[in-house]
Amino acid sequence: MELLETLYNELEKITMTRNRKEVSYGRLQLTDKKKFDRAISKEIQNNLKSGAYEVLSREESERIRREKGDLIMKSRYVLTEKAVEPHEVEVLKKEGLLLDDETGEMLKAKARHVMKGYPEANAENMESTTPR
Repeated sequence: MELLETLYNELEKITMTRNRKEVSYGRLQLTDKKKFDRAISKEIQNNLKSGAYEVLSREESERIRREKGDLIMKSRYVLTEKAVEPHEVEVLKKEGLLLDDETGEMLKAKARHVMKGYPEANAENMESTTPR
């Protein structure tokens, strides 16, 4: 029982930490929204380059929705503010990902495209990892 309580407490800490770090797009100032838009664009480009995404025509997308709509996994972008190492600052400024923080801490806009596979039928049998 003690082990379960310890495990539960650790999982709760992880969950609370993740919830604090996730950013609500709707609550951002316009300048930060633009930076997170760039982070989303960067995530899309990375996923295209790695082969995680496949570009389909509109017709092909509509056909798949019609014929295999039950296999389409829901997804969303998880937006976070990540700490920055001093050597990263100039690159992030050029990429437009460096956030302005009132505390003086250097942060960058980060986006990850995640699948919500847990409610899907046969989710345990679906390939849902991205190549990296």
